[in-house]
Amino acid sequence: MSASTRPDTAPSRASARRPARGGLRSALAWQAFRLASLAARLCPPSGIERLLRPATALAVRPGLRPAWARAVAANQQVVEGRPMAPEALRRRVRAVLATRIRAQVEMLRLARRNARIGDLIAFGPEADDWLSSLAQSGSGALIVGPHLGNFDLMGRLMSRRIPGLMALVAPDEHPGYALENRARRNGGLTIVPVAPGALRQVFAHLRGGGIVVTGMDRPMPDAEVRPRFFGRPAPLPVAALRLAAGAGVPVAVFAAPRMPDGRYRVAMPGVFEVRSARGDRAAFRAAAEDVLRCIEAPIRAAPDQWTMFRPVWPAPAKETP
Repeated sequence: MSASTRPDTAPSRASARRPARGGLRSALAWQAFRLASLAARLCPPSGIERLLRPATALAVRPGLRPAWARAVAANQQVVEGRPMAPEALRRRVRAVLATRIRAQVEMLRLARRNARIGDLIAFGPEADDWLSSLAQSGSGALIVGPHLGNFDLMGRLMSRRIPGLMALVAPDEHPGYALENRARRNGGLTIVPVAPGALRQVFAHLRGGGIVVTGMDRPMPDAEVRPRFFGRPAPLPVAALRLAAGAGVPVAVFAAPRMPDGRYRVAMPGVFEVRSARGDRAAFRAAAEDVLRCIEAPIRAAPDQWTMFRPVWPAPAKETP
């Protein structure tokens, strides 16, 4: 079937059950899912935008300082390179939340066959050409990127193009995140949570000509290497780059920002060859920072679409909503 007509599998009934436990981030994921589910059932596409403004204003208002909002605020000020005025910062945090809710609505519409994937997202010419040449070569590859725009929709589109696409994700540490990963599995991705044995599985997949996709902007507090990201050391999951270097496969940066017409365009701002240098931490950090600088570009271009709800840098910004 073509990418625009192949039906998507709807989430199982169990996936829509409320998480039994979890912290503020889990509660955020669940409340966003509930709102998205209601909007997907009741609202036409044009109605979603009218719903988002009051919903996000209610969630992010003066005097309400949930942990996820403080994390988004801190991250956004690092991207801006300066403190932001309180009201401007609140508007930015609301826009980030709106981006995530909108993305979930779109994924639910797709799962319920109320939308076609070709109406929502498409590959840009550079990404399309690179994937075609990669398929002809039979080489494996590591695709990395930020949590930008509708990254889940990008993964769904890529899984239609790339047989056996594997996604390296963070461990299922709370029910809200487990729910997201279940939806990704339903969309055709092979989900591999980070663990020592899992990394060996990913390495074998790369060496065997497989393709792996992973986010590289989600902080990992126990990360051994802390390369600079937006000019500051950050505990990011750059260990995946070692796997690519060891397997001898290229590293491509992909991102799926939302365009002015409401559709997403999968861009490929760069491709890298990360060399394997055992024991040379400085060389590896420099290579990781080259990749991260490329990831910074689409975030700088659309900071309100960067849906990172965890504090990326250990030292938070002073101004929060």
